Amino acid sequence: MNTNPNNTIVTPVSPYQKTQNLFYTSQKQETELTKLHVVGEIPIWICGKLIRNGPALFEVGETQLRHWFDGYGMLHGFVIKDGEIYYHSKYIRSEEYVSAQESRKLLGVPAWGTAADPCRSIFRRLFASFTHFPSNTPVNIIKVGNRYFTTSDIATINETDIDSLDTISSQTISQRGVMAAHPSFHQDGSVWNMLSLFSPRPTNTIISFSDNMELKKHASFATPRTYYFHSFGNTEKYFISIEQPMYLSFKRLILSGIKNLSYYECYDWDEKAVNMLHIFDRQNKKIISLATKGKFFFFHIINTFEQDDRLYIDFCGYENNSIIDSLYLNVIQTTGIADKNKARVMRLTVNLTTKEVHLTNHQINLELPTMNRELAGQPYQFSYGVHSSLGCTGLSDALIKYDIIHNTQVIWKENSLIPGEPIFVKAPHQTNEDGGILMVVCYDKEKATSCLAILNAKTMQEMARADTPLPIPASLHGAFYKTK
Repeated sequence: MNTNPNNTIVTPVSPYQKTQNLFYTSQKQETELTKLHVVGEIPIWICGKLIRNGPALFEVGETQLRHWFDGYGMLHGFVIKDGEIYYHSKYIRSEEYVSAQESRKLLGVPAWGTAADPCRSIFRRLFASFTHFPSNTPVNIIKVGNRYFTTSDIATINETDIDSLDTISSQTISQRGVMAAHPSFHQDGSVWNMLSLFSPRPTNTIISFSDNMELKKHASFATPRTYYFHSFGNTEKYFISIEQPMYLSFKRLILSGIKNLSYYECYDWDEKAVNMLHIFDRQNKKIISLATKGKFFFFHIINTFEQDDRLYIDFCGYENNSIIDSLYLNVIQTTGIADKNKARVMRLTVNLTTKEVHLTNHQINLELPTMNRELAGQPYQFSYGVHSSLGCTGLSDALIKYDIIHNTQVIWKENSLIPGEPIFVKAPHQTNEDGGILMVVCYDKEKATSCLAILNAKTMQEMARADTPLPIPASLHGAFYKTK
């Protein structure tokens, strides 16, 4: 590899590039545990399992699912021990997936961008029969106590055995509302989320789960409309939900089955509204709501921390919700994402004394963020994520390391690879914030397959790589769980 003057690490590739791109297409085969060939050297201290979760099946019988978020979830496991890597994959056996495989038809539950059977109204499903509820969880994997769950932006979670990747059970927290795919993790080990109920006057309840999955309700607040949320801000003292002006039409939701609407088609972007912060103080148990005096859309919080009577919330922000439209499969596979619709690192600064809120746009493209989680909720310097170069029409063609203190960046890019979300793993006995490695699953356009790459998180130089036996569709999120 060589480093150019623009702090971009580029690896030369063959001038011949295959045009086939399987990144957003189905992978219908599961893979038994298989030893991979490793090129390079894996640090011997890395011992554990990387789990990736993402949509991997976009057809049901003759029906084509329309949106990337609609695909049925598949788990990808990479076991790393003694410098070797083993890979296997398995579908999440949600009720929807099992039913689809047996009947070759949609279950009757609307997906994010694909409408359900118009003969079954969502009103009957959610408010009358309670027989069917979204259960596909292709977004994230979380650990609660000693148990592991796959999640999405619904109120159903599926428990997983991370050794076998088998789906153990399914648990629905509420049949009349939604939760976020990304909960927040408190220092006491509890897992925090928000449950938002569908109604003409929505109620949002801040909840947490203990190690044994006992649910505790902390506080509730009402909003005029249900807003879309995917992640939260979190410090030792505060839990923050950001209301964004993408609102659910309750009337349209009720009529969606009759009108053959997807879940996303029940939302509207309100050009006149601004974002609101709903800040829950864990000490006095009160919620304050503050207007941001600006407007943005976001999926992912990078980090949140308190310093000098200020609350800082860093996130990957967009001007509006057009990114969701860009992720319809017929769009992302053709015209793709326009530069104006890509994420930028943004910061909300809240003066906790005056209650004033200031929004800063750092103009750095970064999505699917990660960091040294030992500094979550504290002042920090580095974040990592996928990066889409100017003119690139995909969600990513590179990885980025961003120094938010000095506003500098280092880019890792190889022309044949499309990298997914990086996972930071701290090296033992390291005191530097960036002392560790990044694990990233990439799609290789030249080979029409995928690989797991391991990078030095400090230098952004590649250390090792291993190709998988089959291509892995674009995944969303994952985690690395260490073993002894």
